Amino acid sequence: KTTTFYSLAVSIRRAMKNFLDMLLPEDYSTLCRAVLLGEKTALDSSVKDDFSLTGTSFLIVVSGMHLVIIASFVLFFIRKITRNRFIITGFTTFTVIAFMAVTGFAHSVVRAGVMMIIVSLASSNLRIADSLNNLGFAAIVLTAFNPYAVADIGMLLSFSATTGIILWSRPIERSVLRFFHYKNKRKDGFVGTIVYYIKRLFKICVNMLSVSVSAFLWILPITAVAFNRISPTVILVSLLCEPFVSALLVCSLLSSVIFICPFISFFAYPFALVSGLCSKAILWLVSTFSQLPFSTVKTHSLYWFVWIGVSIFLAIGGWFTINNRKFYVKISVLLSASVLIIGASLNVLLTADNGEMKIYSVGNGVFATVNCPDSCSVISCGGNRASADDVTADIGESYSDIEYMIIPNQNNKYSSFERFAVTKFDLNNILVYDSDIEKQNLLNAFDGNSRQTFGGNRRFTLNLSDTVTDEVICEDNTMFQYIKGKSATALFVPSHGDVSKLPEKYRNPDYLLIDSVPENSKLISCKAVIFSGTEKQLQKRYDSIKEISPTVISTADGSITVNLNGG
Repeated sequence: KTTTFYSLAVSIRRAMKNFLDMLLPEDYSTLCRAVLLGEKTALDSSVKDDFSLTGTSFLIVVSGMHLVIIASFVLFFIRKITRNRFIITGFTTFTVIAFMAVTGFAHSVVRAGVMMIIVSLASSNLRIADSLNNLGFAAIVLTAFNPYAVADIGMLLSFSATTGIILWSRPIERSVLRFFHYKNKRKDGFVGTIVYYIKRLFKICVNMLSVSVSAFLWILPITAVAFNRISPTVILVSLLCEPFVSALLVCSLLSSVIFICPFISFFAYPFALVSGLCSKAILWLVSTFSQLPFSTVKTHSLYWFVWIGVSIFLAIGGWFTINNRKFYVKISVLLSASVLIIGASLNVLLTADNGEMKIYSVGNGVFATVNCPDSCSVISCGGNRASADDVTADIGESYSDIEYMIIPNQNNKYSSFERFAVTKFDLNNILVYDSDIEKQNLLNAFDGNSRQTFGGNRRFTLNLSDTVTDEVICEDNTMFQYIKGKSATALFVPSHGDVSKLPEKYRNPDYLLIDSVPENSKLISCKAVIFSGTEKQLQKRYDSIKEISPTVISTADGSITVNLNGG
């Protein structure tokens, strides 16, 4: 067995993780591990959803911000001990490399680490490092060892945010301070001292705000295209959470390191207490803001991309505007805001009544979605695996998350695509019907998603949008689903369903979705039958299906779309 620097870093990482688990309750230790070590796999799914909805997932992903906080804390004490710039540079370099190794050399950490080392080396040689050149050198270092890093979304976000901070944070800060006529000269007396520190605090807040705004504006195009959504509350949430994150980082580091030393390990408990309180505050803030109506805005509509394109064009034009640049900035902001408002208004007018059910051609089984302007729900996710990529790619063109995934039973004909959906989309709610209690318990522990399993006879209604509902009727171990829009209704009956168990008011839909002929099918009256299955299955059951309705539509010929709100 050989011991290397990286194997030692891995051992330290494992020890820190174990010590945090010993010092803190599970909810708080998992958050500390995520923030300090980048290990977010143990976080509860609801917590990850809250961070995702508020756009603050960067707080639980080790990034350059975390490295800056740790390095600044270490340098604060080193500078109290010595003023030798070469010793300071040595400690800085060691701290940066050690933190990069412990966190697994994440791209964002390596980027920040390289820039920090260059700045430190320049300072030790009495030179000033150029930020943009440092960023470019960090990009060269990352791509030299791993050319595929340019396709990593984390790297793109990290470099975009850093570029925005370098170019825009100072001008934004100066503009805000100029607007408030900021001047902070210290005056004699108690009142003068208080006013001085209040104004100094105000300047710090403006600096944090300018950094957050500039980073948000530069990563907005990437998040809108890559994730099909943005979080308008991200700036406010990050401003409120960052002080707690800084304290949590430092205290978690101290508690996990001090706990290693047997004679002074009891000093770790006060720092662990502070870490726990900070974790509680962060979780409360993120959870509170995630419940706001507009914590997340979908960006899959065309007007978003038009607005992003216009804004980028205006931003580029600003660099070539030498005269009257202030006037150009005002006009550009006004024009950009006008394009966004007009686009959003037209989108609301044109898509307010949109609502459709799409039944995919997946061979043996049923895969059907209900698509609305701002949400997508799956009422069955079965089918052959060969069609999984095509189906998920089609949904992914318009949606990044799925509001409801409803699984009528665990038969592969209705559930086989769930594992693919879990990896491709954010699933907000998974509803699984199964009367087997043991299977329910297994499902609850299957993965980190928000999952509800139930059995027995019950009825409830899901509001898939403002105009489309899904009435779930569970009778005699069968889940019926009655999809109702403004102008059309559809009834989904899985295999072995007995129509006589279904209340009469649901037996007259406009469309009947089946993959086999249900028992007592003559009790149903509908305009058309949609059959989801192979051509051979259709031929085998065609005569029986014809008795339900003379109009038979099959997914064997391709995917089928039903407009639920007219048109």
